[in-house]
Amino acid sequence: MSSRSIIVFLVFSTTVLFLYCSRDETTSEMNDVYLGQNSPGMTPEIFAPGLISTGKAEQNGIFDPSGREFFFTIVSNRQYVSFRMIRTENNWTEPDTAFFYKDLNGGEPFISPDGKNLFFVDFKIVDGKPDRDIFVCTRTGDTWGKPTGLDPPVNSGSVEGYPTVSENGDLFFYSNRDGTLGGFDIFVSKHENGNYTEPENAGPGINSEAHEFNPCISPDGTFVIFNSPNHPDGLGGQDLYISFRDDMGDWSEAVNMGNTFNSAASEYSAHITSNGKYILFSSTRKVSEPIDGQWGNGMPDIYWVDAGIVKRYKK
Repeated sequence: MSSRSIIVFLVFSTTVLFLYCSRDETTSEMNDVYLGQNSPGMTPEIFAPGLISTGKAEQNGIFDPSGREFFFTIVSNRQYVSFRMIRTENNWTEPDTAFFYKDLNGGEPFISPDGKNLFFVDFKIVDGKPDRDIFVCTRTGDTWGKPTGLDPPVNSGSVEGYPTVSENGDLFFYSNRDGTLGGFDIFVSKHENGNYTEPENAGPGINSEAHEFNPCISPDGTFVIFNSPNHPDGLGGQDLYISFRDDMGDWSEAVNMGNTFNSAASEYSAHITSNGKYILFSSTRKVSEPIDGQWGNGMPDIYWVDAGIVKRYKK
């Protein structure tokens, strides 16, 4: 058995065992779209504590538009293991390794607002250096098709990561390809006539001389949330920032989302539900008295908040 297979088996086994032992009767029979969780308000809350956020480095939480699938990732020894849960008539299935992880080292999943395409990133090493490419699966009925890599000009010899798309099909991702203002920048590729155009740098409203990662475009394409380290106004290791698109299509100067979202730890990997109601993101913040083996221990956990909060940041 390969080292990768051993890691997957160990992470998967311990995760399922922990989740199973943590559930009560109410949780096991939940059929709510959001895993039976009460809707959050304007203050971020831990998402599904003891069920999804368990102190085992969870991130990249995302629901499909129908509410029938939930994907998340657990990081172990720099190995990104993606999991999938399916909503059945009476409950949710136990987490299972996602189909795109079984075939490829796939992570950072995103489902298009129309629910037809699932994008993810293939994590690999080429000539001793990390190389990431964007793949997509198309849904037919209830079945996801075979993953295929996006053709150039999207995928290149550089890193392409964290794909998200808006309702009009425009693709946002980060890359260290030529044309950056810093080491890693956010790029946009328009979807025209069934193809993706040459990716363009999202511009100085979003990008800077620092690194910009993990862009999450809103379904309607009016704002984007991303994370960045080492900004002068940063509060921690990675902070979340937001930028709004004006009537001319230009992006406003990104603003730090402040201590409502950010902390002295790291906040990153935002996702917006396809109905625009909620924002999910990951944080390594600690709680004052974390429970042993539970969330809040300094490992990544998933939080969520009412997306109406973004109005506070629009000038």
